[in-house]
Order: sequence, then C-alpha cells, then structure tokens
Amino acid sequence: MIESERAPQPLSPASGPGDATASRAAARPIATELGYAVVAGLLALAIALWALKVWDARLSVPFRYSEVDDTKFYLMLIKGILAHGWFLTNHNLGAPFHQQLYDYPQSADDLNLFMVKLIGLVSPHPGVVINVFLFLTFVLDGAAACLVLRRLGVSPLTSIVCAVLFAVLPYHFFRSDSHLFLSSYWSLPLTAYLFIAVLDDRPLFTRRPSGGRVRRGLTPPTLATVAMCAVIASTGLYYAVFGLVMIAAAMVLKLLGRPRLRSLGPGLAAFALVLVVLVANLGPTAVYHAQHGGNSAQVHSASQGDSLSMSASYLVLPPLHDRIAPLRHVTEHYANVTPPHGYCEQCYESVGTTGDIGLIWLLVIAFGSLTGAAFVGRVARVHRWSALGVAVVLAIAVTGAVSSLTRVFVSNDIRAWNRMSVLIAFFALLTVGLLLDRLRAWIRDRGARHARLARLGPWPGILLVVAVLAFGVADQTSRFFVPNFAKDAAEYHSDAGLDAMIERTLPRGADIMELPYVPYPEGYQPYMAPGQTLPFSEITNFEYELGRPYIQSHGLSFSYGAMKGRASNWSAQLAAKPLALSVIGATAAGFQGLTVDADGYPDAEPAVVAALRRVLGVDPRYSADHTFLFYDLRPYARRLRAGHTAAQLRALRQATLYPLRLTCSTGRLTVVNPSATTQRAVLDAGVSGGAGALRLSVRGEPLAPARGKRLHVPLMLAPGTTTVLVSGSSGAASRTPRLTAPTVVAGAFDPFLRGVSGGPLTGIVGPPCRSVQIG
Repeated sequence: MIESERAPQPLSPASGPGDATASRAAARPIATELGYAVVAGLLALAIALWALKVWDARLSVPFRYSEVDDTKFYLMLIKGILAHGWFLTNHNLGAPFHQQLYDYPQSADDLNLFMVKLIGLVSPHPGVVINVFLFLTFVLDGAAACLVLRRLGVSPLTSIVCAVLFAVLPYHFFRSDSHLFLSSYWSLPLTAYLFIAVLDDRPLFTRRPSGGRVRRGLTPPTLATVAMCAVIASTGLYYAVFGLVMIAAAMVLKLLGRPRLRSLGPGLAAFALVLVVLVANLGPTAVYHAQHGGNSAQVHSASQGDSLSMSASYLVLPPLHDRIAPLRHVTEHYANVTPPHGYCEQCYESVGTTGDIGLIWLLVIAFGSLTGAAFVGRVARVHRWSALGVAVVLAIAVTGAVSSLTRVFVSNDIRAWNRMSVLIAFFALLTVGLLLDRLRAWIRDRGARHARLARLGPWPGILLVVAVLAFGVADQTSRFFVPNFAKDAAEYHSDAGLDAMIERTLPRGADIMELPYVPYPEGYQPYMAPGQTLPFSEITNFEYELGRPYIQSHGLSFSYGAMKGRASNWSAQLAAKPLALSVIGATAAGFQGLTVDADGYPDAEPAVVAALRRVLGVDPRYSADHTFLFYDLRPYARRLRAGHTAAQLRALRQATLYPLRLTCSTGRLTVVNPSATTQRAVLDAGVSGGAGALRLSVRGEPLAPARGKRLHVPLMLAPGTTTVLVSGSSGAASRTPRLTAPTVVAGAFDPFLRGVSGGPLTGIVGPPCRSVQIG
C-alpha cells in the first residue's frame, strides 16, 4: 500500500504524480483496486460509528427520530417498500384512496430505493433498514472516492485517507438519516471523474480491434462509463442534475480551448447516457402527469430566495461544532456576527480544514490562469482540471450566481445548490492527496540521502498521512451530530405501544383519521405576519410527524399521506371547519379510529380534548409519551346511524371524501364543485384586521357584506368552478379587514350541525386557504 513512484520535482506543488501515474493506476489489477476501495469504505464506516457513538443505540431504533428533520419521511418510504414492494403506491396511507407518489420525483433515487428493498429482504423492520442503509452510505461514499482517486493517480495509502475524509464530511453527518438519500453522495466522485476525463481526453468509450459488433464495444472503459452514468442518474435528482451540469460545463470548456466538435463525442455520449437513464427513472411520473395533468402544489416558489444557495464563507471556514476548539471558535464567531435565519443547510457545507489546503491551492491555480502566471503551465493537468471544476461549481452555486438566475427565470424545483459543495470537497481532497504524495516523495528522497533517516524506511511518510487522517477526523466530526438515542428510542417505543393499543382495539384493515391536517409531502409550517390569527410556533417542525403511527403499524390504514394538490387530498378541506365537523365527516366516511397529535395544536390541547368530548362523549386514550390521543369512533358511528337516515349518511360521506374544494388568492375565493349537480353550501370565515366592510360577489351578483367577527354566506354552487370576488368598502385600505381560515360547508353537513358551534381549531400548519386580503 506504500507508494513507490518518484516525483521529478520533490519540492514543487506545481507538478504532481497525477499525470505520470494515472496510466499505471489504470493498469493495476481490478481486484487490488477494489480491495483499496473496500478498506476505505470500511474505515470510513468505523470512524462514523465511533463519531456517532452507536454503542449507545439499538439497531432496531432509527438513530434520529426527532421532529426537526425528514427521517420519518424516509421511514414511511421504507415501510411502504417493505409492505407493498415499491414506493409509488401505498394502500395504508392516504386512506381511503391510497397514497400515490407519482407527483414526487423520488424515482430519480431508484438505485437507493432498490438497495432499501434488498436490505428489507433481510429485515422487515424500518428502523433496521434505515440504519443499515445509513451505514452503507459511508462505505459507498468512501469506496467510490477511493476508486476515483486511484484512477486519477493518487497513491493507495493517500487515496484511502482522502476517501475516508470525503466520506465523513460534515455534510454527511448533517444529512445522516434526516436526508437519507442525500447521504448517499457516492455518485459525485464519479461526476468529478467524468468532468476531468472529458477535459483530459481520457478514454471513456473504446472498441476492441476484433470480434463481433457488440463484443467490440463491450470494453472495460465503456462498461465502466456506462455504469458511472447509470449511478449518477439513479442516486437522486439533485446529484443527477449536478452530473449533467458538470459534464455540459466540461464540454463547453473543452470547446473553448479546442474548437473541434469531434472532441466532444465522449462527453456528449456520457451526457446523453445520464439524461436517458434519468428520464427512464422519472418515466412513471411523466406518464402519470400525461394522464392526470401536472400538480402545481408540488412546484416550489422562487420567493424562498437564496437561502439554499452555497455560502462561500461556510465553504472555507472550519466545520461548525469543530472538535478542535480554536477552529470551532473561528466559525462560531462568524455565525454569531452573521447569524443564519432559520433552516441553514449552508452552515454544514465546509470542506474541512484539510480540504481547505487543496481548495486554496486550486484557487491559486485558477487566479494564476486568469493572470497568465507561468507556473500554471507546469502544474499537473489534474490540478488544472480540478481548479476549473471548483470554478464551475462556484459560478453556478454561490449566492447571487447562476443558480439565483435559474431560480427566478427557469425553475426553483432544483433550489438547494449548496449541495454542490460536496463536489468542491472532492476536488479539494483530490488535490490534497496529490500534494501529500509529493511531500511523501520528498521525505523519501531526503531519507535516502541520510543514513539515519534511511533506517526509518517509509514510516515518516506513513505517519504523515496517518496524522492527516487523525486531524481531519477530529476536524470534521463532532459531538453535536450524536443523536439523543435515549429520547428517540422512548418516542419510537411509545409509537409502537400506540399501534399495539389501536390494533388490539380495532379490526385489521381499519381506517384511522389523523388530526391536525398536514399537507404531504413537505408540509412545512407557513411563515405569517405578526398579528396572525392562526396558531404558529417558529421552533416547531411538524411536516412528517403524522407519519409516526404508520411506521410500526400492522394492517391499519391512515388518512395522512394523500398527495397535496390532488383530489385524493380530501382532508385538506376539513382543516378550516369546526373540529366536530371533521370527526362527523370522517366517521360517516367509514373511519373507525381517530388519532390526534397534541403537538399539532400548540397551547390548544385542552380545547381539542373538550371539543372532541362534546362530540364523542368520551375521553381519549394516550400514547406513552402523551403525544398522541386515540379515540375509537365505532360507538359514535352507531349513534350516527341510529339518529340519521342512510341517505343522509351517504350524502355526508360523499361530501367528505369528494368535497367542495376551496382555494384562495388576493381578492378572490375559488370553489370547485366536483359533482354533476348544483350544491347548496355556506361560505364560513373569520373576519379580522379592520373596521370596514368586505363586499363579496359571484358573477357580478353581490352577496351579503361581511361585518362582525364571522362571515356566514349561503351559496348555490353549479358544477365546476365558482369564483367569489372579495372587495373592500370605500375608505383607507388599512381599515379593510381580511377573511381568515375561510371554508365552504356543503349542505350535506346540515343535518349533523346540531350542537356544533364556534370557529375552527386549526392545527399548527393551518388550512390550505389561510386568509384572503384585498389587493
């Protein structure tokens, strides 16, 4: 494992073994290179296990199970794959219509999802599967980096060290199982290799001199390139887009330096392969959209700003929460002077202090190229291509760069460009590896000239590399990333006890209504202005908390998980209605149980319990951690059947599951009647924010003006779309009130309204239509 190559200029970092040794590295036996990769992957895993203190955890319990991340989203995906074979359709979520995830571009992770399925063949427990997959990401990230580093001329020992540092970036620990598939970034070293290979005219596609047409094309370089392109296109939409961008950038740069279209052939072929595989992965989504139309609720707004772009400062600063106190204090001082606002992915994009050495050298090369410095011509080509790679990523990803323009003028669906920082980290660590090899060669040459030093043999160079590894690990890992295993395990076991209680109470296959309403996926809390009337807590994350009862359940189906923006998301229209109506409608629709997440009603749990007691006549049963409340709805269903006709119950079921759909914008409310007949309904809303009057009209016909604190306006809704225009009375605009939490109550609810009073008890996320203001 000790490098034997000699460098011609031991003291100069301007040249390195990258050019001289690449061909020799390629010629080594594949088994040997795979052995180095395995060592790198297993060493990365061992360091990760140490850094996370996994001896305090249980393999069957997810390492992170808190409300502040997306772990539960991935646990729901895993549970769906284990139970139903794949993730696109889940019969136990989105009850009673079943969850369909075609709108969500998760198919770009097909390779990750397939690995999840394979792990699930060994264990049926979602906690085991997510933990084992997380372990696997450290192995794959380190192994892939080592293979590419070796291919680019770094010595075995140094490749292993730099690959391990790449696998234990702060980015990896920050993502962890919160962004599980982003932790699987092993395609990015392959992207970096294709970028360098296109610029360096390395053989990506070759042919044998003899044999059949197919056999001549099936050469090791061709098969390796095809495999790399398939991996890039199948391990996440972000990483696939990054791969396409970097290959395209390499072709543009090559064309600028050598304006011959023929030289672009290998790059074009690699680009086409990635694109074709990506399109094939996303094929189910494309077919679904062709049949059912697009889903505007899945489109991200550009108003989010550049908060997810790359920060050049955090890129070069030592990692946040660094174990090494002087380095940690530097970054903490920066964070205190310029505090991040809310969620901060940028804070964990550091390439590490070791990586900074390589990054600084690459920036020197880049600026030297701009000024025409003579030393640039003596720099190894791998360094120059890496410097170009860093320049391309910075030009695209940093705040205010190309990514900001694409966010506004093209699409904001790919918005977290800070994730390209991993590419910069790889280029930087590649450079560190080549420089370390130069330094080791210099130490070896000095030792050869002195008898005492010669007795030490290769050990000074080995100790140098080991010291770099030890420093890098101390720099890049942190106690901050160690999960609260005891707290998460208690919550996970509490959820298992809740499921056991429900399964003992209800028959297998029972449908469970869940409250409060939370959109799926990405049911983020809204940011509202001061003086808002809906509950809101800036420090509470709630987007996937309603998935908890499903993750460990057996044979139960839950209302949560219906795709937002689709007709199957029926419960959204109950969110602004009085709580009693939600329960009455769900019971009439066939739901046999009700779970309520108390954390979803900040400071309102007593009011929720009191409202449900008035309707159901019973107190709830609690989960062990008192987060979830459970009600058996079957006794109440019997009372409904006894007090109402079958026709009334059928009409209520229809109105609940196929509701009048309300959306709102400035100055208007839009109601969609999905039925084939005219429906009688009532527009109900709160009125706040001014002393004037609101005027409402439909097709030019005025409705009753809104005065007081609540609006209650009868409507006749023809099939299709009805628009209600909202305008203010004359006078100052500041005096005009606004509608809050408007909802449309279908006439089918009328026979069940006795005893129902008051406004809605909206959950922490709020209803889809939160308020209507006058433009």
